[in-house]
Amino acid sequence: MNPLLSRLSLTHLTRDFGPPTVQRARGLERGVRITERAVSEGRYVAMGTVEGTHRYQTMLVLTEHASGAKVAGTCSCPVAHQCKHAVAMCLVLMTEQGPAVIATRRPDLWVDPLEEMLREFASLAPGHRRKAQQAPARMGLRFELDPTPSRYGGSLALTLRPMRIGKTGRWVKAGAAWSDVNAYGSGVLDDAQKAALETVVVALDGPGAAGQERAIEGATPRIWAALERAAEAGVEFLADEGLVSVELATGRASVVLTVDDAAPRADAAGDGAAGDGVARLPLAPAGGDAYAGDSGAADGTAGPSETGASVALGVELDGAVFSGRELIPVGRRAHGALLLTPAFPSVEPGASAAYRGTLVRFERPLSDRLSYMLRTARTVPVPAEGREKLVGELLPKLAQHVPVVAEDPAWRAHIPEPPALVAVVRWSGLEPAELGFGFEYATPNGPTVVPLGPALPGAPGPQRAPQDEAAALEAFAAGPQARALLELDRQGKPRAVVHSFAGPRLIQLQGRLLPELREQLAVRETGPAPELRELAGDPEISFELAAEAPGGVDWLDLAVTILVDGEGVPLAEVIGAFTAGEEHVLLPSGGYVSAQHPALERLARMVQAARELRRGQRDPNAVRVSAGDVALWDDVDELGLVNPGAERWLQAARALRPGGELPRVEPVGVVTELRDYQREGLDWLHFLHANGLGGILADDMGLGKTLQVLSLVSSARAGGSGPFLVVAPTSVVGAWKRQAAQHAPGLTVRTIQATRKRRGSTLAQVLEGADVLVTSYTLLRSEAEEYAELGLGGLILDEAQAIKNAASKTFQAVRGLAAPFALAVTGTPVENRIGELWPLLAVVAPGLYPTQESFARLVVTPVERHQDEAAMERLRSRVRPFLLRRTKALVASALPPKQEEILPVTLGKAHRHFYDALLQRERQEVLGLVEDLDSNRVAVFAALTRLRLASLHAGLVDPEQEDVESAKLEELIPRLTQLAQEGHRALVFSQFTSFLGRIRTAVEAAGLEAVYLDGSTRDRAAVLESFTEGKAPVFLISLKAGGVGLTLTEADYVFIMDPWWNPAVEAQAVDRAHRIGQERPVMVYRLVAQETIEEKVMALKEAKAELFDAVMGAAQASPTALGAAELRELFG
Repeated sequence: MNPLLSRLSLTHLTRDFGPPTVQRARGLERGVRITERAVSEGRYVAMGTVEGTHRYQTMLVLTEHASGAKVAGTCSCPVAHQCKHAVAMCLVLMTEQGPAVIATRRPDLWVDPLEEMLREFASLAPGHRRKAQQAPARMGLRFELDPTPSRYGGSLALTLRPMRIGKTGRWVKAGAAWSDVNAYGSGVLDDAQKAALETVVVALDGPGAAGQERAIEGATPRIWAALERAAEAGVEFLADEGLVSVELATGRASVVLTVDDAAPRADAAGDGAAGDGVARLPLAPAGGDAYAGDSGAADGTAGPSETGASVALGVELDGAVFSGRELIPVGRRAHGALLLTPAFPSVEPGASAAYRGTLVRFERPLSDRLSYMLRTARTVPVPAEGREKLVGELLPKLAQHVPVVAEDPAWRAHIPEPPALVAVVRWSGLEPAELGFGFEYATPNGPTVVPLGPALPGAPGPQRAPQDEAAALEAFAAGPQARALLELDRQGKPRAVVHSFAGPRLIQLQGRLLPELREQLAVRETGPAPELRELAGDPEISFELAAEAPGGVDWLDLAVTILVDGEGVPLAEVIGAFTAGEEHVLLPSGGYVSAQHPALERLARMVQAARELRRGQRDPNAVRVSAGDVALWDDVDELGLVNPGAERWLQAARALRPGGELPRVEPVGVVTELRDYQREGLDWLHFLHANGLGGILADDMGLGKTLQVLSLVSSARAGGSGPFLVVAPTSVVGAWKRQAAQHAPGLTVRTIQATRKRRGSTLAQVLEGADVLVTSYTLLRSEAEEYAELGLGGLILDEAQAIKNAASKTFQAVRGLAAPFALAVTGTPVENRIGELWPLLAVVAPGLYPTQESFARLVVTPVERHQDEAAMERLRSRVRPFLLRRTKALVASALPPKQEEILPVTLGKAHRHFYDALLQRERQEVLGLVEDLDSNRVAVFAALTRLRLASLHAGLVDPEQEDVESAKLEELIPRLTQLAQEGHRALVFSQFTSFLGRIRTAVEAAGLEAVYLDGSTRDRAAVLESFTEGKAPVFLISLKAGGVGLTLTEADYVFIMDPWWNPAVEAQAVDRAHRIGQERPVMVYRLVAQETIEEKVMALKEAKAELFDAVMGAAQASPTALGAAELRELFG
């Protein structure tokens, strides 16, 4: 057992290495291999290797110390002294001694942590005042000029060592050796400065002794980042021994070649003076060592008569050139230098010099040989007879690799100019121009431009200078557009690219890019430049009705003429510039106009919109417009002059635009007095009919749409119009005849109730002598060809949402009808998807969106998929002239109040148990099907229907549950009984006839009379009469059969038994009672089973309502459709 090792403890390691180093050594012990040991009196030496980032050679020396063993470690790692690898070797040596040895280090070692605990807990006691902690010492770096010759060949070295602020506030060496920087723990030295200096010591080459100065000459390039970090951390740069200050340059310096006339050496005697009164350090012999073998004296003292020039290496920084005698290179392969500037220029020759030092990094490192030339301040004496070779051959070649500088203007004239980056433009008048970049070299034959990109071996032209070319590129700092023309490869080197500028881009090139480029470089131009001039006047736009376009009278071709300052501007060029985002339109004369003029932009948008609707137009300077596209005619009217042939369409546009005035029409043959809003509706309908335009009357249910239509028909027939065909749901065909008899008794109305085979007459025979022919969608579909042959004056589609499916036979049959005027009557032109609107427009205004594809491309896709509000607004703008909608809120004074209330219904215990079990079963099945909804839609909706039925009555799903009580029936029957006793009358709606049958049984069991209507009811008129005449207080109606076309103002209570996600269906049902003619307030109850699918249906219904409002313009929401996500929510 070695006594030194037995006295070694963690306390000693912490003292000699510092806590951070001891901490970093943990875990390195297993990589320690001790290869040699040596023991002598009072000394123990161990050597070996330690595996860290690399394998390092480490040596430990333990010596006697008053408080135990003192440890010194050296290592081949970058830290070199007192490093973590030495600590790891110590820990291995301590472990080898075994527990007995460790126990003998200090018998009372266990007391230390307890005493530390005591101190810390005491500091937490109330009233305890902690002793002020001494601030960590600030650190500095001392730079000193050392006259000892450099081991790399220089006559002077630059050394640096750490310093710290002592107790007296002075900079001291004690406790600030390089080994101390690594050894001290946190709190002794400033942590940030200590860490920065650790990076400095790693960058310095050569181990050196702890506490001694280190030479910077052998530093690696990492020294620059290390010095920057030290400066940022606040390490102060201190100057000593020949230096008054040292600073770190922010930029980089260039190594240059200096050339000048040879001059006599005023300091040949070696007195250290330069001959100009400025004291210099003896970095090299005053004139520099002459190269052996060169002409001139061996000691380089050739006089001016023998030497024509002297050439040497120097360093240039911010325009100042430093010779080899005024700098100390940094790095074996010099990558920077300390530049020396006399601090006191007036000092007498021979006096001791003081310098200001600037540390600066080179743009690029030098080779070993160049570094030696720079470090030894060697000059090359050139004899007089060598001047010609120097000027004509060597300097041009050298200038391709290194900048050549000279103070004498005579010499500067012989130094080749570095290549300049130039722009080259080849003009061809108004034809496309070409722009490229190159480097311009001065040659004996004049300037020569070589293209960008690497030089090719053997290529003709001047010898390339890659470094100068790179410098010229780096200096190029034109605006972003011009800078973007330089295309670089992945290595950042420029590509030889030629850019073409055609049409309007010629204006950009001549007016913007070239002035921008000329601020930074020369522009070489060849060929005739275009003579461009701006036409600044406002455009004069006119439209000429060219001819009827192919496709019938619905389409018109307008030839467009544009004049600016008397020059014609082709429409095709305006559209092209607008589409391509160009700023100008260039004319063949060289004149150009701004494509961003508001009138031209609006014209371009209008033409584009028209062409998107109907593709394939061939004339580039004309626009094809639908005769009924009021929005486009409105644009035409505001943009310019239109010839008289199109005046009719302009008048329509002016009247139908917001705020336009429609001609007032007096009702003819109508005995019912029209309300104000109904008069306005008649004016609108009459104007559309008179101008051959169709429309959609979309007033809220109950506002008298039928009365307004009958008023139009009566006026039109009085004006000589042909008969009208009304197509309506089967349930309301008879109602049209009754309404006509009530409001316009002068009209002859005939209804079609059967096919030709059953009625025994042709449609033409039935129509003869009639004003109005009313049929159903079903009968129209079955005899479509015969209906298409009728000579009609107008077509009315009641509850027009019946044709919302463009793929249906009903839509095809309606579209095949020939009528000069078509009107869609519906309170819900859109129910589920925005695509349902196109079939209605295709019938009433076919020019707005000629094809379903155009509607899908311009409306459905951007709105439904991308929530494009601009597309929705364009739709509203185009449809607005053809759609009239008034809500009950707008005509509230004409209607009694309506109150709506949701009645939450709680399922009974047995009913709840059955529903929950069914929900779990259906959910497991459905959630796996919605991923492929198109293939499984039938199964998914069947499950959905079962859950809805189970919310109403368990027996509707499972006959064995017939005896389970229905909470909704228990809620409904007492209310109906009370209402009947009070003289009220009620409508009860359900989508399920099976549930309606159970309601009927329960109502009759309660002693109440009820009438019943569903799709199977034959004598609908008799059923309606039973209720309207007061024979029964309750009317049970299926939503599908009675939700439209009925007027039941005798009822003042409405019950919706099962909610559905289409709000329009429920609204139609409610408006059977709440409509014009109702004189009492209407109360609407919606029965919703709690904690069932019905609650989620109610939430989904609100989203569907937003779709309707978005299309009608009352909201800004995007449409939603029932899809996989919503189904997951319903079953969730």
